[in-house]
Amino acid sequence: MNAYRTLDLAKEYYQLSRKIKLSSYLNDQFHRSASSVALNLSEGNAKQSNKEKARFYEIAYVDHFANLSQF
Repeated sequence: MNAYRTLDLAKEYYQLSRKIKLSSYLNDQFHRSASSVALNLSEGNAKQSNKEKARFYEIAYVDHFANLSQF
């Protein structure tokens, strides 16, 4: 994944998550999880080895599906 594309995806994901309105408990949990997706994409982007990158991208992927389960 292109370095800038990963960072763009992280920012886009977080910004889109801020537009979603849920009940207060779910809203807080959803935004924490969305932050985790963005942070893991960014951190994975900074890693040198493909194995390390893949680990952080996988965590972001799992967090994304945790977000989807709230709907």
